[in-house]
Amino acid sequence: MFERRSGLVAVGELLRQWAAAREQLAKAERELADLDPAGFSDEELLTLLDDLETEARRRTAVGLELVAELDARGLAPELGYTSTAVLVSERLRIGRREADHHCGPVTRPGGR
Repeated sequence: MFERRSGLVAVGELLRQWAAAREQLAKAERELADLDPAGFSDEELLTLLDDLETEARRRTAVGLELVAELDARGLAPELGYTSTAVLVSERLRIGRREADHHCGPVTRPGGR
């Protein structure tokens, strides 16, 4: 168990729920990708755009929290990486500039 802002949460159960939700979301995203946006009403188009942006921002916020925790734990050097940004770059298979974007606002000075 770990403490969360809203109280205690069983990590294993939360991760199981996350995996199930990810499967459902992936299915919905595939179905959505198959739709022709030309068939959407103006309101549907705007609502979907708003919803997708809101979800992207939520995921970004969670990702930044995870990177901050990785950095706070000093996990990068422990795993043989020179910095948290390099760990993120390698782990997520993204370029260093994008990794710096992920890490910049949340890593401690000198930890990048």
